[in-house]
Amino acid sequence: MKNKVIMYIVIICIIVGGIYVFNSYNQTISEQEQEQNSSYTKEQLQQMKEKIKDDLPIMDGSTSTIPLEAGIRAALYNITQEKAETQVIHTTTYGSFTNLIQKDVDVIFSTPLSQEQYQMAKNNNMELELVPVAKEAFVFVVNASNPVDSLTQKQLKDIYSGKITNWSQVGGKDEEIVAYQRNSTSGSQNYMIEFMDDTKLMEPMTDFIPQSMAGLMDAIAVYDNAENAIGYSVYAYAADMYGNGNEIKFIKVDGVEPTKKTMASGQYPLLNYNYAIFDKATKEDSTIRLLVEWLLTDEGQLAVSNAGYIPVKNVAVTEQQIETYNQKGTGKQKETSYKRADKYYTYDFEYGTYIIDGETNNIHLTQLTNLQLQAKINKFIDSSIKEIEQKAKDTFNGQYIIGEEVGVYTISPRININKMCMNGYLAIHIYLPYDYEVGSGKRYSYYSKTAIYDLYTGKQLEFSDLFYKDVEFITYINEELKRQVFAQYDMGAEVQLKRDFVGLPDDFEYFTLNSIIFEKENPFFANGEIFGYSTYFDDICIVYEMRDMKGIFNDDSKIYQKYFETNGIQKYEQIIDKDNKIEYNLQIVDTKNSAIDEKINSHIKQWVVKNLDKEYIAQNYIITDDLIQYEENYGFDTAFTIYGTEKVVYRVYSGKVLDRIESSSLGKIELIFDLKTGNVISETINGVI
Repeated sequence: MKNKVIMYIVIICIIVGGIYVFNSYNQTISEQEQEQNSSYTKEQLQQMKEKIKDDLPIMDGSTSTIPLEAGIRAALYNITQEKAETQVIHTTTYGSFTNLIQKDVDVIFSTPLSQEQYQMAKNNNMELELVPVAKEAFVFVVNASNPVDSLTQKQLKDIYSGKITNWSQVGGKDEEIVAYQRNSTSGSQNYMIEFMDDTKLMEPMTDFIPQSMAGLMDAIAVYDNAENAIGYSVYAYAADMYGNGNEIKFIKVDGVEPTKKTMASGQYPLLNYNYAIFDKATKEDSTIRLLVEWLLTDEGQLAVSNAGYIPVKNVAVTEQQIETYNQKGTGKQKETSYKRADKYYTYDFEYGTYIIDGETNNIHLTQLTNLQLQAKINKFIDSSIKEIEQKAKDTFNGQYIIGEEVGVYTISPRININKMCMNGYLAIHIYLPYDYEVGSGKRYSYYSKTAIYDLYTGKQLEFSDLFYKDVEFITYINEELKRQVFAQYDMGAEVQLKRDFVGLPDDFEYFTLNSIIFEKENPFFANGEIFGYSTYFDDICIVYEMRDMKGIFNDDSKIYQKYFETNGIQKYEQIIDKDNKIEYNLQIVDTKNSAIDEKINSHIKQWVVKNLDKEYIAQNYIITDDLIQYEENYGFDTAFTIYGTEKVVYRVYSGKVLDRIESSSLGKIELIFDLKTGNVISETINGVI
């Protein structure tokens, strides 16, 4: 049930544009003027589009209007809606509005503005012009298992005012209603306030106020009463992202189901507009006004419809929905007696690179005994490099300089070729890396190509082939990716979202034995993200079955047997020299065997005292909670990593803090213990025993 609820809960927290009824600030054009603007010949429309493309306005908007801008781009550049959506980044309702009044963007797409936003514009000496370009529906969503299908507007207001508190009061089960709201700055909350009109909106039933819809999704997806919850959204975003599938359903309002047909006809009662909003002082001959003018032509309104919205004029409406990956495992049948081993076999390849129009290094395979398969794989490598090289030249006009900055990006001229082998499965990842915001320390993939081969059979594998037959692995994969995405997002947004990540798209292509890759252009992320996944799915992934790879590689090749890392614990520990008094707060290993724990930890303490004091005491080493606050001091990080069931590695990483940003490494101290006996296997400093 918990997994089932995830998709529906997402919709509850969607950020949409703020709403405020038409007032003295609201500058719109009449239906008569719209009709006048639609009378253009094909030649005139083409001229309009060419002028717009020559000086394309910088667009932004609420998250719910990402498909709207994509529809514009699709029509202007004659590309698919899906392709166009990979090019669009919106910074939410309030973020885009701030960008507009600060003149960082030219036009935003949003629902009607709040009084607060109008005041903000006035404070910034800007008068706004709002032009309706698409109709929007405010919808209420419940779990598909909820027997309630229809509510009146009065019942909805009574639920959200606290007058109705149990589903039995509206024909449902005898269960408490969990009525979710959003935070006060979200557009959907402003929509709700407008809907409630003179009825007082009750205080939210939870103290959890998310800063993003992404964070809310992970936080409340497992709420005990989720099947009894109700929430609200806008139809375009909800239907576009999630459809009306088995997990959720839209509530009929006053007996009318929200569909494209009922919205287009005006039958559905909770309708409003999406607006193009810009500075009223914008020049009459600007491409900003020309873009809005084109949007109100029949061709522009068709683009609006193709993007999944209800046009403000009478043109055909279409359904637009992003499909998610829904394949079951197609690998071998899992044996009932299967248990993953602590070890695996691997071959360590040298790192491969290709400099565009330059030298090559360790590109090809040369170690396989199956020369036909080796030639097949090398052909894939060569064709992939050629394809990525051509894309790079087309994208950047053939001008390639190492470390060249292209806008906020630093594009590498070096194509990387990564080869990974595990238990006889070989993964190839070829990609063009780039840095976003130089100095961030994070690399992304601009273009990628991947392939996985079973070296025993020579077969190239699809993603589903990596998982046992009929296993519904995608649920686990999506949950792990969401955890990674939103853990980073909530901790500082290392992952920059265009929209909520709800699952792998149906057409995703790039994966290895331990990672899933999103190129620069993708529906969800502003940059080309790479996420790890493999170590979490050892019980459903065929790759973890031990195969010794005998005869796969040449006789002079070295096959390694390595331990799976099953329990890595990272903590900062304190080793403080203050007033000539040394204090140790060493991490303690917990093997559930007190005698072995005591033996290991006693040895660690004695070894650290002896070796660290000897190595660093003269330098007055200090570690604090925030190492970079202090200059010219030494610090140490410690960590245990348990490999399989046989050994534990204790590492101390040491470094000298040069200033508040940079540090130099002094070395790595490593102790390896046998978990069964507590005996020391090896002791090294920088690899020296």
